[in-house]
Amino acid sequence: KVEIHKDLFPLDLSDFWGTLLVTGGLLIAASGGIGGGGILVPLLILVYGFSPKNAVALSNFCIVGSSITNMVLNIFKRHPSTDRPLVDWDL
Repeated sequence: KVEIHKDLFPLDLSDFWGTLLVTGGLLIAASGGIGGGGILVPLLILVYGFSPKNAVALSNFCIVGSSITNMVLNIFKRHPSTDRPLVDWDL
């Protein structure tokens, strides 16, 4: 079954608010150290009108991007009180 969504352009008001809410949700999730799926999936369903199957897939892709970004930003940081990397690679 093929699902039909609107074209990306022109952007409408729900696209603007959805992008703002998804970005905010990812920022909150990343700062809290959680994946963000519990925030993103409902937003994608309610704001953008995705089916649950597509919302979960898109949420997983967003979380992978967020995880890679967090890793790149934290990979060279050092622990504040001892002389070792912030990321413990021996886990």
